[in-house]
Amino acid sequence: MNIGIEDDVNLVYEGRTNYGRAVWPGYTPTPSAVVDKCREAAAAAISGYIQKENAGFKPKDLGDLAKEIAAKPHEKLLVSNAAWILARLHSRTKSAETLSKGLPPPTDEDAELSLHCLSSILRELDFAVG
Repeated sequence: MNIGIEDDVNLVYEGRTNYGRAVWPGYTPTPSAVVDKCREAAAAAISGYIQKENAGFKPKDLGDLAKEIAAKPHEKLLVSNAAWILARLHSRTKSAETLSKGLPPPTDEDAELSLHCLSSILRELDFAVG
């Protein structure tokens, strides 16, 4: 099954919102894959939210989006901070980053944190309930 970015943001399975391949049954993701999918979905959600108010807005990387969503007129600080966490965890998925800075690669707990951050972002931006 191919899951597009829209599905990463808004996939319903068994009556609850899930996050695409990050938690799809039968798919056994690595922690790095979960972090990566959550980062992609968060960037899509934040970009979509900003584009609702500013049709000319061009999508950016998650770090830039975190700054944008924290600033006026949005001032969504929880979204911004959750996005920063995802961006930092995503940098750990790159072997060059982990080697150069002595950081550990993502763990199962990091993957779980990524899902919680994405969930918070989606709820704060009114893309999910619960």
